[in-house]
Amino acid sequence: MSPFECQFRFSPPMFPEEEHEVGVPVAKKFIQHCWRTWWKAHASLLITTEARKQVADRKMRRAPTFWPGQVTWNELAQNVYQK
Repeated sequence: MSPFECQFRFSPPMFPEEEHEVGVPVAKKFIQHCWRTWWKAHASLLITTEARKQVADRKMRRAPTFWPGQVTWNELAQNVYQK
């Protein structure tokens, strides 16, 4: 299973023969197994992504609100170095 397939739920066929429906029962079972594996991997990636986001966002703070003309630390530092 490629990362592309995990992300987009689609793996483009490499050969034109792969695009047609297969009438072999074993092949259909294999395809179903692949889809189940993909769903499990995709669900696991979503859960892991959300968990990592929560850990990363723990220490995040809301940005302060600024209004036009307000002096900020960045402007003060630039004024000190320019003089």
